[in-house]
Amino acid sequence: MARVRTGRTVCRSRGLLVFLNRRGGHPVHLCGLSRRSGVHPWPIPGLVHLFQKPVADLFRENFGKEALEITPVNADGSNRQLFLISGTDVEAIGVFNEDRAENTAFLEFSRHFRSAGLPVPEIYTEDLEQNVYLEEYLGPQTLFDRLVEARGDSMQFPESIQSLYEQVIHLLPGFQIKAGRTLNYDVCYPRHSFD
Repeated sequence: MARVRTGRTVCRSRGLLVFLNRRGGHPVHLCGLSRRSGVHPWPIPGLVHLFQKPVADLFRENFGKEALEITPVNADGSNRQLFLISGTDVEAIGVFNEDRAENTAFLEFSRHFRSAGLPVPEIYTEDLEQNVYLEEYLGPQTLFDRLVEARGDSMQFPESIQSLYEQVIHLLPGFQIKAGRTLNYDVCYPRHSFD
């Protein structure tokens, strides 16, 4: 049985991740999960365990290893329940979300963007009957976190972070134009189009 650990975040960044907020199209995650969000504040004791079992089972089925540790993390603007799952030599993000339409959109978009060569987490496996899926863990730091860290007490835009912003700007047309040409807009969530 995996144990739940709270109060600790590991800072690690292994790549860029660009997804758009479903409420307004603003970039949300540009380098993984948010360090400033830390551990998700669970409102009901034991609620973690309700979501923990299906993601732990999926982890074991996919990797052939037990989950040694499951740490809840904040979903930053989503109702999804996210967990950092650690095994002997593998880590993954486990996601529990009862909204099947949102799961379908996320999984299809992620796979489509990855097949277009864009830097998004790999989807390892899914069990939509249980409302869970596993994706690659890229680390807890967002581009905004890096900006805040580099700024320190200054409000000036630091030169040291400019190259990261340039990389992101160069990636955005790949999502919007290249991958957008063949994206299945029928699964868009929560709307197919915005006016």
